[in-house]
Amino acid sequence: MKFSQSLATLALGTEAERPIELPRPGRDPFLTIARPISGTQESLVLEAARAYAKAKGVELPREGEPLYDLAVMAHTIAIACVDPDSDPKDREPSFDGGAQQILDNLGPEEIAYLYERQQLWQDELSPTVSRMSTTELMGVALKLTEAKDDAPFSRLRPVLRLILLRTMAGLLFSSPEFRSQFSSASGSAGETSPKTP
Repeated sequence: MKFSQSLATLALGTEAERPIELPRPGRDPFLTIARPISGTQESLVLEAARAYAKAKGVELPREGEPLYDLAVMAHTIAIACVDPDSDPKDREPSFDGGAQQILDNLGPEEIAYLYERQQLWQDELSPTVSRMSTTELMGVALKLTEAKDDAPFSRLRPVLRLILLRTMAGLLFSSPEFRSQFSSASGSAGETSPKTP
């Protein structure tokens, strides 16, 4: 099959949607829909993020530089998040003011939250989602205990962060020492101890 013949099938993948709810204390949550972005859209995000960081005085915009990373998140959200009230056949952006509207109206934590949720969804839809063996995960965990910053963690794709967290939680709950301490604390609060996964 020629690639051009498969485009209709591939296009269906970009239509995959996942609802996201952004909690806002004291206000109703903001509802949006996350979609995966294409390679072309990713290149637009990176180009816009680079221009944004350079305009802010960053000489070498790249991953790990805070202004560049913030711009990548904002521009990704601007493209990937669509309005759940719009026509499913012709979705409109949730942020009609683009990345600047996001930067002007959302806090860094909110931007990071929406971005992480979109990236998790993008990873789930990817046919090449990265996986790690238990040994590799333990190696990352060891690096985290020795690191002076969060670099080993932040370099992981969101889906691998989630896998690492779940693995560590599973190990923690299967630890006899933790179960004993947790059971004692839960018992004193009138709760039952959790079941071992």
